[in-house]
Amino acid sequence: MTALVVLALLQGPEKNATYQDIAQAMIQIEPVDEWKQFIENQFTQREVLGGPAGLAAEKAQSLDWDKCCGTLKHPDHVKDTEAAIKKALKKK
Repeated sequence: MTALVVLALLQGPEKNATYQDIAQAMIQIEPVDEWKQFIENQFTQREVLGGPAGLAAEKAQSLDWDKCCGTLKHPDHVKDTEAAIKKALKKK
């Protein structure tokens, strides 16, 4: 599976690649139909496929920090991340 991920990363977009881009590349590269379906199912369960792509899919969504580890829940990280998202949305 690791080799497939590396190939997908190499074949993905050179800039601004999303998880969706890499997931789709993995599915395209995989030669076995059963594994293609498995990969697609796993990324769909994780809401990488089957939904919008890009920064909040071009519309703001709230972030849920409840399921994150202690490091990601740290107020400095949350504050910096939310500030970066707001800045990126303003540029659009």
